Amino acid sequence: GSQLVYAISRNDRIFRASIAIDDSANRFGHAICRVVLLGQDNRWSSAVKAVEIAKQDQPKSIEVDVSGARAIGLITSSGKNGRTGDRVNWLDARMHQ
Repeated sequence: GSQLVYAISRNDRIFRASIAIDDSANRFGHAICRVVLLGQDNRWSSAVKAVEIAKQDQPKSIEVDVSGARAIGLITSSGKNGRTGDRVNWLDARMHQ
């Protein structure tokens, strides 16, 4: 799995992205993706329901309200097939004001 953390500016309101398994992954690619937010109380909380994505799936879009959060974490972990082909892309990931 992997984790990325980004600071959120005061003006950021919405995070949008599409999640997909990379084209270079083999047919067993399957991953679980999570988005967490760091609140003003310095506690991490889940921002959206976990997204399962498989190689054969179309990209799945997410939208997260980040108002008042200090940071956002993008987390990927292996799905049902272990670590085989779990190359996740967070497509067009953007903060919107």
